[in-house]
Amino acid sequence: MKKIKGFRIKLRKREILRSLKYNSKRTKVTPGAENKMQSQIEKAYSLIYPSAVFENFFSSEKKTFSIKEDLFKDSGKEKSILNDCFAFTLMAVTVGKGLEEEVENLKDEDFASCAILDAAGSEAAEQCANFVSRIVRKEASAKECNLGQRFSPGYGSWPPHASKRIFKYIPAEKIGLEITGSGLLNPRKSITAVQPWWHK
Repeated sequence: MKKIKGFRIKLRKREILRSLKYNSKRTKVTPGAENKMQSQIEKAYSLIYPSAVFENFFSSEKKTFSIKEDLFKDSGKEKSILNDCFAFTLMAVTVGKGLEEEVENLKDEDFASCAILDAAGSEAAEQCANFVSRIVRKEASAKECNLGQRFSPGYGSWPPHASKRIFKYIPAEKIGLEITGSGLLNPRKSITAVQPWWHK
């Protein structure tokens, strides 16, 4: 198991705009809106605390088969993705509670800033997961493997509450991540995922 806290990520402005449903062909960003966007992205950087925990599970290990069966016990299609993989990685990432708390504070007084910060939080969570994937890709390459597509509970027929099962196998609480009875992550700007390794 590996735990990393406080690493640096880069927020992609175009992805934040996409999350806000911005269409450059229909709408032009005014200088005022551009300034607000930039100031809120800078604010987002000061509010996030990227953290991650992840672990690799190799098919050669006896425990891996039962873990795979448990993770996907009600998701046949998604389980089949891992059938012949060399290994898979389970990960949990979060940007922390600071941004989420600020969004809550702003929601009744500055909707535009609130929306931008919320979108920046989603982008930050995605970049945290990408950060872990880059590390795991190097580890997979050292084993002469390629890294497959990362996917999360809620993908296809894999139900959102499957995050609870991921929590059984990696200590997400070590990065301040919790899960509700219904399977929602807290803080909300967090991701749990699995990523397969394939022989080259």
